[in-house]
Amino acid sequence: MRRPFRAGLTACSSSGDSASDGAGGSTALDVWLMRDSVSAEFQKEFDTGFEKAHPGIDLKIQIQEWEGIGEKVTAALASNDAPDVIEVGNTQVAQYAQSGGLTDFSHRVAELGGDAWLEGLAEPGGLDSPAALRAMDFYRRLQALGKGPKDSDEAQPKTADRPGAVFTGGSDLVVPAVAAHQEEAFTFIRELTGDAWQKKLAVAMSYVPNKTTLAGAVTDDPGTAAMAAGAAHGRATPNTPQWAAVEAKNPIKEYMTAVLTGKDAESAAAEASRTITETLGGDS
Repeated sequence: MRRPFRAGLTACSSSGDSASDGAGGSTALDVWLMRDSVSAEFQKEFDTGFEKAHPGIDLKIQIQEWEGIGEKVTAALASNDAPDVIEVGNTQVAQYAQSGGLTDFSHRVAELGGDAWLEGLAEPGGLDSPAALRAMDFYRRLQALGKGPKDSDEAQPKTADRPGAVFTGGSDLVVPAVAAHQEEAFTFIRELTGDAWQKKLAVAMSYVPNKTTLAGAVTDDPGTAAMAAGAAHGRATPNTPQWAAVEAKNPIKEYMTAVLTGKDAESAAAEASRTITETLGGDS
């Protein structure tokens, strides 16, 4: 599904100064966003709006390429010259947090409207539960209506009358513990993940908003509206540093391909679940 922006809140606490180092005594806030996460038009609009609302902050957004970003973020977190805010995939947050390199804002969830965040980003799902098996069977029947290859992520089957639960993923915004402008960084996160800009971002990029209360912003986009409805009941991957190793093996895609090519769903799900469990436990 399309990625919502949310604040990354699982980390180690730190504080930084707020020295003025921008033009005219303003604070230069360095932000890393990933390629294609926002359009150039949205970035310009947000930059203008943010600096108008916060004239003491000079926003410096740098667009990062996906290739090699993991190593680049890891190096930045270990340095003394990290950006103030970094966009990361939600499956990567636990790995970065384990290093002690992130600031913990969990005590400020209420300021970010966290009570309305998509619950699925905090509640992992499973492959071999009855609900998951029903979902896989539904996907198998749906895929059979189209002509997409059974081993491709890009198959385009016909749509259903109503959405089911979905995998919930997206981007988190994190603040390195060594970042110099902690409070300004939090202000940036509060703005971009706040209601006004989330609605604009959802419309501009066909993204699912980060809160269930904002789903109405995409009602005019049938595809995104369906994903938003599904995301309200979605599930995320387990919040563990070892998930990167699972992604490297990619047993979920192997499981789905096996079922789409005729293998029994229950046995394939059990096999994939064992692989994931062993990988998370470090036994393989």
